[in-house]
Amino acid sequence: WKHAADLTRGENQPPYSDRVGRGAATQIVCKLGLLDGELLLIEYEDGKLGGRLSVANRGNNPCFLEPLSPLMTRPDGGTIMLEGHPAEWRIYIDSGSCGGRCASYALNENQGKNSAGAVSVLWSPGGNQSLAIGQVEVERSWTSIVYEYGGVSTNTHAYRWAQTTKADLRIEQDCTGYRLDPGETFNLDLCAMIFDPDPFRSLIALRDAMVA
Repeated sequence: WKHAADLTRGENQPPYSDRVGRGAATQIVCKLGLLDGELLLIEYEDGKLGGRLSVANRGNNPCFLEPLSPLMTRPDGGTIMLEGHPAEWRIYIDSGSCGGRCASYALNENQGKNSAGAVSVLWSPGGNQSLAIGQVEVERSWTSIVYEYGGVSTNTHAYRWAQTTKADLRIEQDCTGYRLDPGETFNLDLCAMIFDPDPFRSLIALRDAMVA
């Protein structure tokens, strides 16, 4: 949202429902260059969290879209609130982002930056916590999930013990080159975040949301 202007919060959490479930949504509207943006932050009754960005062309000329990051955290503006040591947290990445092979990385491996494709699970076995993040519904864009950890060890076989609140999250949605005509609205992917002590249950809940 660093390029957004004129942020305005809409009515506080009106009722909301879609195929994933029922709940309430907070609406944030803004300007994204020549486009009007609307971000819905959704809290479902069963505990899932969701986010969806829509952009509209209110002008007279076609616009060509660029990649957008509807959700991101910053060190000075909020981070993923995790408990336990960072060495406990591992990222399970879907095969779409690792050359046809599923992969598992510690939070601070790969120079502290790990990118997943449409689905990933962040899991702390010792902390008995997990977070599944994934693209639930596909319009014309593709979702990447990026984790950035601020304390990288110089020794790849050792972990630097630091506050896990230094882990940042960015959800990127690639709609590069899509032509948005005057009067047209474009909905990016619906993404969901699901918390559960068991990583398999969180992944199953995400799967069920995709099927719905």
